Amino acid sequence: QITSGTFFLLPARGWELLVGVFAAFYLKYKTHPKSRTFNQILSLLGFSMIAYSIIVFDETTPFPSVYALVPVLGVVLLVLYADRETLAAKLLSTKAFVGVGLISYSAYLWHQPLFAFARINSSTTFPSFVYLVLTIVSILLAYLSWKYIETPFRKRSVSRVKVFTLSGCLMASFIGFGFYGHLFNGFPDRFSEAELALVSPQIGDSSGCNNGLDAEEIEKGNSCLVTITSENKIDT
Repeated sequence: QITSGTFFLLPARGWELLVGVFAAFYLKYKTHPKSRTFNQILSLLGFSMIAYSIIVFDETTPFPSVYALVPVLGVVLLVLYADRETLAAKLLSTKAFVGVGLISYSAYLWHQPLFAFARINSSTTFPSFVYLVLTIVSILLAYLSWKYIETPFRKRSVSRVKVFTLSGCLMASFIGFGFYGHLFNGFPDRFSEAELALVSPQIGDSSGCNNGLDAEEIEKGNSCLVTITSENKIDT
């Protein structure tokens, strides 16, 4: 069984970084092979392996596992054999691919909160167009982040004093907001009375949902599932 820790933490994924290290050391002491045909075939194979992973792998694919060899080795083949004369290198050098590469990290950072908060605020599965809109918004925000945050930092057009001052102010704002929320019990005024009643465990309530469960069990989530409609009616 693949756990989230296996996916996100280093011990199970460190070998992927190590493969990249070996590829970097190889290129430090040797150049790309001289055979253009050899480079063409292996670089296209690497590109195809990455494309295959993107298209075929889904949430049912155990990852990381032996399946991870497909995209990882695909990247290694590109690094080692995709010199400037290969079709794979020319394709990846087009403006479209370069543009996606430039904003890719910002897009990675933006899409997570957008999709997470959208799911939190909805109890139903989104239609496809909602995911499309969220993706477009992520890309637009990523472009703005790259242009007005990443690029100025790379060009060192922002002084260290400004960086540390802004960072300190933002950190203080987040800490202050969190402390304020802690003092006032998470801003309960944002909930209606019906919603507040649900987050206050009651033993043996009239609906029978929690009958026979103590407070500890209820806190673990071993109680009935409830939803609140727009008319504040409680469905169990």
